[in-house]
Amino acid sequence: MKKLEHSQILDDEIKQLSAAVLKEGGVCLVEAELIAQRGRLIIRLLVDRICGGITIDECALLNSKIAEALERQDLIKSRYILEVSSPGVDRPLVSQEDFCRCLNRKARIIFAPGQQQSEITGVIKEVYAAAVSVDVEGEIREVPFEKIVKAKQII
Repeated sequence: MKKLEHSQILDDEIKQLSAAVLKEGGVCLVEAELIAQRGRLIIRLLVDRICGGITIDECALLNSKIAEALERQDLIKSRYILEVSSPGVDRPLVSQEDFCRCLNRKARIIFAPGQQQSEITGVIKEVYAAAVSVDVEGEIREVPFEKIVKAKQII
């Protein structure tokens, strides 16, 4: 799969429109991906409730609402596929809000402190504006968000 060569403006407009529809339903956008596959635009949205937990029926309803909003705005001139789904139990932690939802839960964080890449597994204890505090076997480690490459909650 290759990334589309369309404008960042279109990407941003689709994400903003989707996020607005989701917010009305008390749901947040966890991750958005726009890709080209076999000549067709695919919009993949991972969504979740702010406190976590969303059903398949809710995803289907949100899919319909977002599709209607996209059609009303006429942002996409070609055929596309819209996929709205839950990030699942091993959801990626992308934003500060994601880390807040996982307070006192175990997570694996891959980060780049300098030239090398490091990994820690521990319990998320606190979330600050620019960093996350993790208890790694009794030792508290702070990892700046700007250094995080990838993070996931561990179930």
